Amino acid sequence: KLVVLLVKFVDPASLSTKLGLLGAALSAIAGVAVLDHGRRSALGGPFDGRPYFRLLLCLLSELSAPDPVLDTSQFGVLSAFAGALHLLRPSAVPGFAFAWLELVAHRSLMPALLLAKGQKGWPLLHRLLVSLLTFMEPQLRGPTLSEPARALYRGLLRVLLVLLHDFPEFLCDYHFSLVDALPAGAGGGLGGGRPEH
Repeated sequence: KLVVLLVKFVDPASLSTKLGLLGAALSAIAGVAVLDHGRRSALGGPFDGRPYFRLLLCLLSELSAPDPVLDTSQFGVLSAFAGALHLLRPSAVPGFAFAWLELVAHRSLMPALLLAKGQKGWPLLHRLLVSLLTFMEPQLRGPTLSEPARALYRGLLRVLLVLLHDFPEFLCDYHFSLVDALPAGAGGGLGGGRPEH
């Protein structure tokens, strides 16, 4: 709540100050999450991403709600969240991968990025999807997937199906780079065999 209030009312005349403050807050959250994950991995303990997920989700929900104070900066807010999620990408914080995918696919983020004027949000979503595909690539090379990798793969497929259904032009524009992020004959069967692509 404090971050939301600061972003909305810190300097009513300066949009760049608001977005700078939001970017700094999101970078701090992402930085602490990366450090926490690294420390726990070094000690061999489990990483609990739930507090970071809850914090980011609450911020996203609060800041994406219609508000006259932030209406002019809506794309700036989306861009700041996309930047924070890029810092928290699965290759950097593997223990946060499921929460990360849920945040990327959230109704307040993915559709808003895709519906931004002039397709300004498309490169941001593309970068996030490529980072997930790059993370999944080594696991998709094998003959089978572990249970966590299989669940993440199913989540990825659901996101791609939503994009195919609602925003096929996005997939058309970026199909080369998305397919390039996968290994040739990507597999890791969901039912024992290799999935067909």
